[in-house]
Amino acid sequence: MSRKIIVELSRSEKRRLRIWIRREDDAGLRTRLSIILHLARGRPVSETADALHVARSTVYRVAERFRVRGFAGLGDRREDNRPPGVGEAFLLQLRLAVSLTPADYGFARPTWTQELLCQAMEQITGVRVSQVTMSRCLKSIAARRGRPRPTLRCPWPKNRQKARLRRIRRLIESLPNDEVAFYVDEVAFYADEVDIHLNPKIGYDWMLRGQQKTVLTPGQNQKRYVAGALSCQARPGLTAATGPCRSRLLPPAASPQHPASRSRG
Repeated sequence: MSRKIIVELSRSEKRRLRIWIRREDDAGLRTRLSIILHLARGRPVSETADALHVARSTVYRVAERFRVRGFAGLGDRREDNRPPGVGEAFLLQLRLAVSLTPADYGFARPTWTQELLCQAMEQITGVRVSQVTMSRCLKSIAARRGRPRPTLRCPWPKNRQKARLRRIRRLIESLPNDEVAFYVDEVAFYADEVDIHLNPKIGYDWMLRGQQKTVLTPGQNQKRYVAGALSCQARPGLTAATGPCRSRLLPPAASPQHPASRSRG
């Protein structure tokens, strides 16, 4: 019977570990991190070994290294290309920090700079390094400078999104056909608009090789707008317009001020 191993990690540590595993390129380190995550979830040694296709002795060995040295014990123990004065634990924590964002460590910036990484690593490890040393550390973990991809996030919860979609579908299904709609002036449009150059310029960020970070896009600028409307029914054609004022862009039937644009239910 296999000996039970208990690994205690907080909820936030498990979350960071999952993100680290998902973004880690080194297959060996990814397996060792997965072993720790399985054990932290309370899974037995035999189940962990079967799930990760490793020997039970490997699970015991990795667990012992983690017990003695923490995450620093999970490295591959190679000493080459290491900046002087920086240990294995520092580089592992740096890989984790680069795979995440400054917001995960309590900073207001959306992207990393070398100066900010120096501050963060001093808080995490207690080791203070210069920007020159940080540059060598980033090179040793194969980090790169790239421009994150901006993304948008719907502020609504999932259940509210689904409820709104069901409401829209019921409204479209309840509309009269094209012949009747011509007389009663009830038409449904898919309408949308976009602000040109809405987002602020996003600077470069440090990230791991093969990783593409994302940055949420807050704020608005006074720019020009583009709007378009497409009939939900079998009416061909797409109406589009551009201008400095968004309230004048949509066609009358798709404008919120038009009687035909009212919502039901």
